[in-house]
Amino acid sequence: MLAVDTIHDIAYRGGAEVGEQIILPARSAKIAAVPINLNATVARRINTLYPHGLYMHQAIAIDRGLNGRSVCLATPTASGKTLTFTSVCVSLLLDDPGSVVLALYPAKALLHDQLQKWRQAVNGTTLQVGIIDGGVEVAFRTDIVRRARIILMTPDVLHAWMMARLAEPEIRKFLGALKLVVLDEAHIYDGVFGTNMAYLLRRLQAVSGVDQFLASSATIGDPAGFLKLLAGRDFELIDADQDGAAVPEKSVTVCRAPIRRVGRLVNELVKEYAKGGHGRFLIFADSRKRVEELAGDGHAAIATPVAAEENIETDIDHVEEVDDVMVCIAARRVLPYRAGYEEEDRNAIQEALTNGSLLGVVTTSALELGIDIGDIELVVLLGTPPSVKSFWQRAGRAGRSKAGQIILIDLDGRVTAMGLECYLTRAPEPNWLYLDNEYLQYANALCAAEEKLQALPPLYSRLPFAALPKSFLDLLENELEPTRAIPSELYPLKQQAVAGPHRAFPLRSGIEKSYQVSCRHLPGMRLGSLSYSQVLREAFPGAIYRYMARPYRVFELKHPSGEIVCARTQGITRTNAIAQTAVFPQFNNEMYYIRRSQDAFIAECKLQVSERVIGFNQMHGSNKTEILYGPGNQYSQKPLTRYINTTGVCCYFPNEALQREVLGKYLALAFCRVCSVHDRDVGWGTFISQISPLGAGPIRGFAVYDSAFGSMRLTRQLPQQLPEILKEVSRIAIAEGAPQVASEAGEMLCLLETFGSPQENVASSDIFAATEPDEEWKTVVAANQQAICHDGQSHINEDVLVVRYVFTPQGIRYTLKAARDDVQWQVSAVMIQPIHGVTKLEQYNVNTGETRDLLK
Repeated sequence: MLAVDTIHDIAYRGGAEVGEQIILPARSAKIAAVPINLNATVARRINTLYPHGLYMHQAIAIDRGLNGRSVCLATPTASGKTLTFTSVCVSLLLDDPGSVVLALYPAKALLHDQLQKWRQAVNGTTLQVGIIDGGVEVAFRTDIVRRARIILMTPDVLHAWMMARLAEPEIRKFLGALKLVVLDEAHIYDGVFGTNMAYLLRRLQAVSGVDQFLASSATIGDPAGFLKLLAGRDFELIDADQDGAAVPEKSVTVCRAPIRRVGRLVNELVKEYAKGGHGRFLIFADSRKRVEELAGDGHAAIATPVAAEENIETDIDHVEEVDDVMVCIAARRVLPYRAGYEEEDRNAIQEALTNGSLLGVVTTSALELGIDIGDIELVVLLGTPPSVKSFWQRAGRAGRSKAGQIILIDLDGRVTAMGLECYLTRAPEPNWLYLDNEYLQYANALCAAEEKLQALPPLYSRLPFAALPKSFLDLLENELEPTRAIPSELYPLKQQAVAGPHRAFPLRSGIEKSYQVSCRHLPGMRLGSLSYSQVLREAFPGAIYRYMARPYRVFELKHPSGEIVCARTQGITRTNAIAQTAVFPQFNNEMYYIRRSQDAFIAECKLQVSERVIGFNQMHGSNKTEILYGPGNQYSQKPLTRYINTTGVCCYFPNEALQREVLGKYLALAFCRVCSVHDRDVGWGTFISQISPLGAGPIRGFAVYDSAFGSMRLTRQLPQQLPEILKEVSRIAIAEGAPQVASEAGEMLCLLETFGSPQENVASSDIFAATEPDEEWKTVVAANQQAICHDGQSHINEDVLVVRYVFTPQGIRYTLKAARDDVQWQVSAVMIQPIHGVTKLEQYNVNTGETRDLLK
């Protein structure tokens, strides 16, 4: 383990200052007897392996699980949760020969890591364990379902494969015999992924015989309440107060360093570990791009002269190197790890870390999960983790069997200002699910309707849906027995699901399309997958996209096929997207929140957001070049725009200095830190509106919004905690050398005293409420107006020009022209959405052909 003086020396060479250190003392085990109602075969195995008994929390959880109760184990990492799961499940299956068990793991790496433990648990019995993830060929899956009584599966495969094949006899038989579901690492189900998971678990219960859940969770706020919202059932909580596991001593040290010195600090750490005599390390960062870049920097710090030549910029058109990812893994001592890697690459990294061939790994939150990767001596946190949960999950990776160290690099000074003890004693935040997201509701309603048609009738029940929002139930009922037109903003999802809703709507990215990265020099080589929002950040045309720390230049986005075409390059060039954001609020009588004075307001409402990448900045060392898309640019394609309907908080103050976009940026950053929200889930931008809660406009202000389609309502916390958030804005601004922003935040805080009491209204949840006032008059987009086209296929939220409209027996159809394309085409009206505050609407009489201004 690193000595204190070694830590100080590394920090000094890396340009950091060592601050406070707190020792978390070791704790002895609390032992309890094996429950007497455990199956005799399982009990003998446990008594042989653990002659002194079980940890106290394990014994309590096993006893309650054997009594048929749904249990949530919310104890720290390395506390033996898997033994609890396997003991209850194997005992149940031995006592009830007709039953089966499904264990869901949110990551492939975790699933494969746990497989060996399940196989050990059934050793000496006739039970078989099967594993089905995205890497198992579809042709082999049904046979696994037929043979195995314990199946380990990712939720993605459950959703996209099993739930789409309910008519198959083997799957019907398995679901009919399903008695228990294991939800390991349930705290991962948060935001869009968690909301989709909540619907999936109801859909699973509707078509199966499951009546019990066993779950594990990290330390989060109200874990039992979260699990009830997630699975729709009551859980008995066993938390840290009942934890009986032995815990080694750990130290937590704060180092203060500016972000520009992070690469240098990582290099010095890697050099120290390369000397030998230490264990292994994990470095956590919250950006996929940062992880890739730092892993490359860490490798370069100890690379041989030949390997170091990769830092020489090379003409990408002349690279003919045979790119073998496995060779890359074998040759490097420091590697990146993140979501989106191909399965074989993830497995190879994990194996290299476990067998000791790696010094360490630079990772995103992907390695927060309880994967057994050997003994990690040191965990380095590059910046304050986004939540209390994340901090303790990451810290828990160090010192699982012997003493460990955690170094927190305080990039913004927040922990230093707060004090380490205060930081470590903060209460954990709850997980965030938002079941009222109408886009996720409809995607799941489309899936649920298809499942109803395929499911075995005696087994099917709508009871698991009873407590879900009424709008979901209305959408599902209307899919099963159509009586009303689907809302126009949801219709493209219907088109998107033509080939099957289970495949069209991934659990993790909601309704966003996924893209697969390929290398044009090596046909067939796969370089990971990204959602469209990740494409805009990491893999836009011209971007340097890194995979396994190796750089690739992006040349083409093939939107219809969802492919990103790259070419291998060399060098240390970095790129960042240049983005333009425009916000279009819907100030109406259904705002969620409004607080105002005579000439200013803060309001939470529905809004539309346009996020457009117009080029990128290219950095090579200290040199920075701005490259804009346009005529003559080799990377220029059709505009890269993401339109989302969401919710957010809009701020308006009459002082022009308080209308700047930069204030939105700092307010969003401070909001994320105060409310423990990940910054990738929030955006900001300016708005200009002709109407407002104050009356007629125009007015200009800024907004902080949820970046998910349909919203997660994350930003609803902002108005309630605005004073604290504004104080954090001032602190951040001063730390970053922006005193004007700090002064403006102080002015906003003073102006809040002039505001009246808040008014809170709930926006309508009646999904079929909007109807035409007169069937003879149709509201249409006027000719030559900018709008959004989403057909669910090749045109996904695309910026278009409506050339004209025409009434046909099939309804209104628009003739469209792309912003930078002379080609015109026609689409149905349901595929066109106006841009709020930009697109002019009018009314058209379908009988007479007359037009008139839209009635207010």
